[in-house]
Amino acid sequence: MVSLMNRWSTIQLSANKFCGFLSQIESKNESGKTEEDKVPIVNLERPLRVKAEKERLKKQKCKEGTTSHIEDVLNVMMEEKRKMNEMKMACIEKGRLADHEQEMARILLEDKKLETEKMKIELALKNLKEANEMEKLKEDNKMEKFRMKQVNEETEIMMMDVSTLSSVQQEYIH
Repeated sequence: MVSLMNRWSTIQLSANKFCGFLSQIESKNESGKTEEDKVPIVNLERPLRVKAEKERLKKQKCKEGTTSHIEDVLNVMMEEKRKMNEMKMACIEKGRLADHEQEMARILLEDKKLETEKMKIELALKNLKEANEMEKLKEDNKMEKFRMKQVNEETEIMMMDVSTLSSVQQEYIH
């Protein structure tokens, strides 16, 4: 607080010095001007004093009227304020309705997006199941081919004539 007051007084002192220097410069004679040239510039109007200003304000108050005039002005102001509040409330209500409609539209759009996403996922699952079934069928076919190949080899071995083979080979086959 003290620092602020100190700064303010420093600013005020500097402003006063500036105004003093400015008035000195303005009061100096300009080259080529005489006293007669300065006469039209001088302000001939006398400044109002505090007492005269108070009198003028009193007269103005009397002309305007008493409290009835003030009450009328206050009533008009209150009526305008009430109308403005009603307009604000109407605007807010319209805004709420618009926000509600926008929110509903956004929710519907999100529902549609979720539905399409669900359909995409279901389609992907169906495709994955079909691919899995196809892979299983391929694996089953491979196993069947392998089994058939084994059966054919075993049948071939069983049909083989072992009489022409050596005893070690005959033992291996049995």
